[in-house]
Amino acid sequence: MTTTLKKPVRSLRTVAVLTLALVLLLSLTACGSAKSTTDTTAKTSPSIKTPAWASTLIASADKTITVGSDTTFPPFESVGTDGKTIEGFDVDVMNAMASTMGLKVKYKTYDWDGIIPGLNAGDDFDMVCSALTITPERNAAIYFSAPYFMDSYGMAVPQSSTLTDWKQLKAGDAVGVQLGSSGAGWAQANLPKGVKFFQNKDTSALFQAMQSGEVKCIIQDYSTTANFCAAPVRQAKMAQRITGTDSYLGMGFQKSAKGSAMRDDFNKAMKTIVDNGEYAKIYEKYFGGQPDFVPGTMTLDEALAKSGAGN
Repeated sequence: MTTTLKKPVRSLRTVAVLTLALVLLLSLTACGSAKSTTDTTAKTSPSIKTPAWASTLIASADKTITVGSDTTFPPFESVGTDGKTIEGFDVDVMNAMASTMGLKVKYKTYDWDGIIPGLNAGDDFDMVCSALTITPERNAAIYFSAPYFMDSYGMAVPQSSTLTDWKQLKAGDAVGVQLGSSGAGWAQANLPKGVKFFQNKDTSALFQAMQSGEVKCIIQDYSTTANFCAAPVRQAKMAQRITGTDSYLGMGFQKSAKGSAMRDDFNKAMKTIVDNGEYAKIYEKYFGGQPDFVPGTMTLDEALAKSGAGN
């Protein structure tokens, strides 16, 4: 009787042990499967691919793009308060795009009227990102990216001025324009006959001339002009956003195999930072609100067809 009772107990214990072992085995198998899935996902995630043209950059050893820039044109590009750091909308946009290609960026300050010849020389910088307006004349000399920013002309006047429209200007009046800009060309073609032009490559010099009474107004890109007027020290105000002068900014590249490849990759990089929201964040930082123009909604040919104003 005693033997008969012990057999079922031993059998029950054996079953319990086997059941527990099976549960543990299944748990370990499940954990192993989960770990394997995570590892596979990590291994197959896309990595940043450095473009082939990076080996032909001026600073190729450092994987660094050298950008030609007129660093006197805030809020797009200017020298910071430390006297050496280049900052601005274009700078942040360039850095964001370069990071998608595993590259760094450095800037070379260049006089505006020589920036396109400097690009074509190919010794000082690899590309231009400097509030460069797309025009047919420039398009004949360099490759442009698709447009990434829309601007128009603006007219700045002294705080005490009663001038409200460029059409009020008359022969003998002096107008400040940036040397070498297409804005200067527009003013020379459209302002009343007999208007005199004070030209300087530096926007700060134009505002100094207006403060001293040398010029009656300044006409150039609205965004930059408004940025200067916002500083009380300029003693200036925006009198007009000139209608019918919408223009579009693009990055500039050499007309070469390298330039063509860079243009194509930067167009893709621009799409990436638009899609991930980085472009909108940068825009809000410098201009407030949401962009009036979203890169990718207009082709280069469409921008060329609408060109006629800008820097």
